Amino acid sequence: MTDAPGVCVGALYWVAHPEAGCRWLSGEEAVVFLPGSGDTHLINSLAADVLVRLQATPGGLTADGLCAALPAAGVDSPRELAAAVDAVLHEFERIAIVRRARS
Repeated sequence: MTDAPGVCVGALYWVAHPEAGCRWLSGEEAVVFLPGSGDTHLINSLAADVLVRLQATPGGLTADGLCAALPAAGVDSPRELAAAVDAVLHEFERIAIVRRARS
């Protein structure tokens, strides 16, 4: 179970909102639109990569699975990447772009 950023125990999967639309603006930014709420969010390239990977995997991915699938560009260590992915997932959960699911 993941209750706080940086802590991952058990088989917790993250699943993308089925209606979240991600569109790239440039190499560094993208926008996400949620038709149900009308909310639009500007996200960075790491967050966009996380969302695209989750959308491509309907059953969801664990945080570790996401880290293994993402390029490590812009981070100095696997631990730094894990912390950045965890922060993205928790922010996405807060704004209803992803939800938690159990395997």
